[in-house]
Amino acid sequence: MNYFVEMNSFGSKIKNRPMNDSQYLLKRVGFKHILFAFLGLIVGVGTARAQNRSGSTNQLYEWGTVGAVNDGGGLSISLTVFDHYKNSSPTMPVASRTVPTVRVVPAHGSFPKYTFFVALPPGSDIRVRILNSQSTAVGPEAPLIVAGYQYAGDSTSISTIYQTPAQVGLLPVQPLLKVEGYEWYRGYKLARIALSPYQRQGLDLRFSSKIDARLDFEAASGLSRAFGTRQKSPDPHFDAVLNRLVANAGELSSIATTKLLFSDTTGSWIPIGNPAIKMGVSVDGIYRVTFQDLQSLVVGASQIDPTTFHLFNRGKEIPIYVAGENDNQFSAVDYIEFCGLRNYGLKDYRSIPSGNQEYPEYLDRYTDTSFYWLTWGGTKGLRMDSTSLVPASTDTLSWYTEKVHVEQNTMLQFADANDLVVRQDPRWTAGDIWGWDWLYAGGVFDAVFAASDIYTGFPTARIYARGASVTWPNGTPSYRVRLRLNSSDTLQKIDDSGQTPQILAQSDAPIAFLTNGTNIIHLHSLATPSSVNAIWFDWAEAEYPRKLVATGDTLIFAFPWLLSPGLKKISISGLTNSNVIIYKLTSRSKRVTNAAIVGPLPFNVTFADTVSPGDRYMLCSNVTLRSPQSMSLKSFVNLRDQSRGADYILITSKRFQSIANSYTTFMASTYSMRTTVVDVENIFNEFGYGYPTSESIRDFLKATTQWQAPMPSYIFLVGDGTYDYKNYVTN
Repeated sequence: MNYFVEMNSFGSKIKNRPMNDSQYLLKRVGFKHILFAFLGLIVGVGTARAQNRSGSTNQLYEWGTVGAVNDGGGLSISLTVFDHYKNSSPTMPVASRTVPTVRVVPAHGSFPKYTFFVALPPGSDIRVRILNSQSTAVGPEAPLIVAGYQYAGDSTSISTIYQTPAQVGLLPVQPLLKVEGYEWYRGYKLARIALSPYQRQGLDLRFSSKIDARLDFEAASGLSRAFGTRQKSPDPHFDAVLNRLVANAGELSSIATTKLLFSDTTGSWIPIGNPAIKMGVSVDGIYRVTFQDLQSLVVGASQIDPTTFHLFNRGKEIPIYVAGENDNQFSAVDYIEFCGLRNYGLKDYRSIPSGNQEYPEYLDRYTDTSFYWLTWGGTKGLRMDSTSLVPASTDTLSWYTEKVHVEQNTMLQFADANDLVVRQDPRWTAGDIWGWDWLYAGGVFDAVFAASDIYTGFPTARIYARGASVTWPNGTPSYRVRLRLNSSDTLQKIDDSGQTPQILAQSDAPIAFLTNGTNIIHLHSLATPSSVNAIWFDWAEAEYPRKLVATGDTLIFAFPWLLSPGLKKISISGLTNSNVIIYKLTSRSKRVTNAAIVGPLPFNVTFADTVSPGDRYMLCSNVTLRSPQSMSLKSFVNLRDQSRGADYILITSKRFQSIANSYTTFMASTYSMRTTVVDVENIFNEFGYGYPTSESIRDFLKATTQWQAPMPSYIFLVGDGTYDYKNYVTN
């Protein structure tokens, strides 16, 4: 089954929707494509509220009622819980389901659990005390245990399958009342309280229908639990939502509205009030920015003091080389050079995720392009060191470790078919994988790669294959895979006993099995007891010893397999141009200035350096130097400015700026609200280092809680949404 997805307004995903061909988060939009949400946590489960003159409140939910009285030191609450299985029409047990068109997905059996929210002072946590409870015995044939879910075709139409205690046996139970965590909603701190009315007394199961409890406020992290004054909201719609969300909303007249505290790490590098040049880099290499490049974008480029050039990537300053900066004037023959890398994933893409971790990607999921920011003015910028003083060496390195990564992303799949709840989780999870193709039991997946100039003096290469298993029903082993290279025997076998659906096959391979030219990594899948046995194949990779031979007068090389670090002589052959540029990428990058060129054609270049396994080098000629694929002059509007204020925020792109302005003008005049239109690119630049990510929108929304009171009530996203950020699926 194919799972196509869309983004919702908070950067989450909505699965099983038709996929469009948009590349970024906001594109090709009319008003029929708008996405609307309240700013914050919207949970509309309450249906009615009553408040009496004594200050107590009573909230009606689908599962029962919550009465709350606040005495300043905590909440006294009274809960009435409706009888779950007497007030519902439970479906038949899983075993009796025989309709072939209905998809049944089992769940880990569990007793019903309900959740509600209470507000508390911003510097406090909650301690729960049960004062009294009334319970009745539950028979073994009561259909109350959630055993699975079913759907037919459209997984948005899901019904719950119940079983009885007699069918499932003993199950663990949760505490009667438990604080599951804390949330912030538009300046209010909320405690998320879980109610588990089914409890055991010995071997007997009992249902608690009435509970009296005390929720004591306790100071958290040394902060005061003092109450403040709530700001009166001019928005009745917001008040209505708050009243449905919070069990003790009637008491909020004595609780302060608090600005959201969050770790704001993406803005400290921004030169507010000064221009900057945003540069896109999609290929690893050495990049040069000339005086003419800057002059085409910046008026008065010749007046810039080149010693004040700074280069940033993801908020971190990158060392650069600036030719001709010693005269403190940027002139026609001057230029800037830096080592640029494409936008690789920030996590180890070979790691196996667990729990709530996301699936690690080889390249960033949003874009392959890295964004570098060139600024100027103020302090002197970070510069490259040189290797001019490195002594000579006779210990020559003649090969390096070449890495070849092969991957094709054709479809987004979820690789844990047994968990329907996690499948519908709108966030990226460990099972959400853009992959290549399916590998079924009895089949083999072949990943083809090319190798050249193999160094046979080292005994082995290393190969990898990555994927995830989908089996139904679960059996042991859940999958059986075998890894091979070309005509080799099995190099690794994995018979998984159900610990993880994630697969990383890896093995050393004798160098004799690797050939110059075409090679194939084979991943075999063998039969298992499961009737459905499929592997979603993601990527394959090979590492092999390669001679230090340039290709097209360029070479990027490293020595991760170096056994004896230290002073080495590096010798590179195969050059057709004697004008070469070499950089070393390490914690303190260097420009190699002690290289010697030996001719005639083809040229050899040699230099000495202190080499460690983590070092990486880039070489090119003056002809194969790269230019950024995009360069544009930007200014920062300072969306963190706390003098800003709005009730209604509309986020869109420049394409819809005019119609967005007209719409917000109408909203402001019709509903007497403060409105503002925000260009999504400004959000990406100021909260995402220039990268088009949904996380940057989320961080921007957090920052708006620091704006002038009252905080924004509404966020309106005008744009298109997709999971296919890179246009893998064109139709």
